[in-house]
Amino acid sequence: MKIRLRFAIPLISFSALALLATTAALGIFAPPTAEPQAKLTRHPYVQLATPDSIVVVWRTLGPSIPTVRVGTRPDSLDRTLPPGRITMKLAQNVPGLNGTLRLHSAPDNTHQYEAHVGGLKPDSRYYYAVYDGEERLAGGDSEHYLQTLPDPGKARPLRFWVIGDSGTGLLPQRQVFDAMRAFVTADRRPLDGFLHLGDIAYSAGTEPEFQARVFEIYSSLLRNTVVWPSMGNHEGATSRGTTGIGPYYDAFVLPTRGEAGGLPSGKEAFYSFDFANVHFICLDSHDLSRKPDGEMAVWLRADLERTKADWIVAYWHHPPYTKGTHDSDTEIQLVEMRTHIMPILESGGVDLVLSGHSHIYERSMLIDGAYVTPTTTDGVVLDDGDGKPDGDGPYRKSAGLQPHRGTVAVVAGTGGTGVGRSGTMPIMRSVFVENGSVILDVAGDTLTGIMLNLHGEIRDRFQIVKRGEVAVAIVKYPWTAFGPRIEAPESEFAEPILVTIAARPPAPDARIHFTTDGSEPTLRSPVYHAPIVIAETTNLKTFSTWRGGERISPVSTHEFRRLPPAVFMRRILRSEDDIEENAAGRILPEQTRLELGRFGQQGQLVGLRFTRIAVPRGARIKSAYVQFACRIVNTEPANLRVFVPRVGDISPFGTARFSLSRLITDAPYVDWVPRNWETIAEMDRPQQTPNLAGLLQQVIDHPHWDPGQAIAVVIAGEGSRIAASFDRSPPHAPFLMIEVER
Repeated sequence: MKIRLRFAIPLISFSALALLATTAALGIFAPPTAEPQAKLTRHPYVQLATPDSIVVVWRTLGPSIPTVRVGTRPDSLDRTLPPGRITMKLAQNVPGLNGTLRLHSAPDNTHQYEAHVGGLKPDSRYYYAVYDGEERLAGGDSEHYLQTLPDPGKARPLRFWVIGDSGTGLLPQRQVFDAMRAFVTADRRPLDGFLHLGDIAYSAGTEPEFQARVFEIYSSLLRNTVVWPSMGNHEGATSRGTTGIGPYYDAFVLPTRGEAGGLPSGKEAFYSFDFANVHFICLDSHDLSRKPDGEMAVWLRADLERTKADWIVAYWHHPPYTKGTHDSDTEIQLVEMRTHIMPILESGGVDLVLSGHSHIYERSMLIDGAYVTPTTTDGVVLDDGDGKPDGDGPYRKSAGLQPHRGTVAVVAGTGGTGVGRSGTMPIMRSVFVENGSVILDVAGDTLTGIMLNLHGEIRDRFQIVKRGEVAVAIVKYPWTAFGPRIEAPESEFAEPILVTIAARPPAPDARIHFTTDGSEPTLRSPVYHAPIVIAETTNLKTFSTWRGGERISPVSTHEFRRLPPAVFMRRILRSEDDIEENAAGRILPEQTRLELGRFGQQGQLVGLRFTRIAVPRGARIKSAYVQFACRIVNTEPANLRVFVPRVGDISPFGTARFSLSRLITDAPYVDWVPRNWETIAEMDRPQQTPNLAGLLQQVIDHPHWDPGQAIAVVIAGEGSRIAASFDRSPPHAPFLMIEVER
């Protein structure tokens, strides 16, 4: 181990160098002692680039004599940064003078150095190395370089990498990173910058999580490429945008005074910067006010008024539009970014909005004014094409910055965490549920976005071209992410049924093509004119065209299954057909669950009405039962009775003519001692009544019985069994199965 002489106390700040020298000479401090060279704990990375400066950050365990050398070649670092240009921040346990800058939660004895390298030329590359005195810690090679920004407004091609929700430390995060590096290497066009859309370090944005899941994984990129981050809700567990304190703010050096272009914000939580002719705006959607009169919104309006760029790209964490693992129609941060912030951005001429949080890739059509909740395509789509250069063509906008000329919104929360989807956001034109990232290229009047998945496959490529003057018009019947609506009385049937198909959107010239053999429909497939008779098991597929065939919808698919002739199955189909009647005789039609038996000291009845029972007269019922889906696990004893009233036609529940208690007067019943309900999976262990064949036979044999009438089942008793209801989950509503002898 190399031993060097150094002061026994840590270096406090370079503004105090003279003080340290003087006090040491006066004998106030202990004499020099032998200590090992400081250990590099966070390798150097670059931050806050401007046209004439950049910041280099690194950490050591224990004090050092921080030195930065810079040059135009890696083997000729002929310029040494003055000590006064290096800011030092210390861990909480390191002694220091009053006013010493502190890290929020770094490991004991951590020293962080932030070297402000100035006097550089715009759009130029310099090489660097960091030292402890004369001992080089890192750099001095072709991978450690500084790239300054171009002069604002000066157009030149740029490429940024965009990811969100990456910081898991798991294999997908590394695969996404590797796929990007392979792509840019093969394309021979390196990155100019790195936008992170938040959730950088799961699960709470702690210092160890930042170290392991950001700086260790991306160190080869961060040593020469500036990351411009936005704070996510996971970083928000330990960092605060209101104060600018926490591991997130320890890790990054961000603009506050307009150092990289744009209007000074006074906060690292939100800021802007200019790269060539592109104006980037980063917002805090997590813990700052999103109201139109809030500090961030006021700054945003002023920043937009000031910029003279050709392009505006805005980014933050919570997406204004998504149906991935989050829903922008129900979550307050997402709703407020859409209703309060999007109008400001679109008034300023924003071209592209990027966000994460929802673990999905979604990319919209060219839209404007989509502020209502829930989000629809009505009156907000300016171009409903696919935006692809090899498809419908790029989205076109007028040159320069003009209000309300159209925005493309992208959700890219796919950088490394698990992905998922809860539905379909109507304005989205391209959706992929897989890990990946976005490559953003701007060259002159063309912006290109590429979704690159973790295997290096291009899943989406869209463009915006800003050239000349482009007329703005709302598309009346825009492209829809939904295929035609297929409507039928049921999906499982014993007798032939009629199926209708309705085009989406309902354009006057819509034309519907369909197939019934499971094959994919084409423009040569039959055209729908009237309801289709489905008599056998059928896989119906259909799509619609409109605008003279210019637009084609996705394909809708629906499988219809004919039941065996001897089996009749009917599920509860309406909210009014599974009800409860309390001890006071009050009917409770809308239920989120069905409570079978007596609960507490107050008894109740559960009524089920199964409509259109097609069992013919004279049929002999072999078996019959009602099947439930368990809503709550319960293993307590229960003693129930299942009544089947002997009435040929059961009128709808809740009418003046019927109540459940009157309905079962003198009605036959069977006793039911249900087994333990230990699973909520419907088909895993079905919860069935005893065989009701004898009770249903009396109904079928009634002189007033006609096929197609309704049958009622009423359950009473002691115990605790809770089943799924129609209102809670229609696919899991109770159903009646009847098997007749052949």
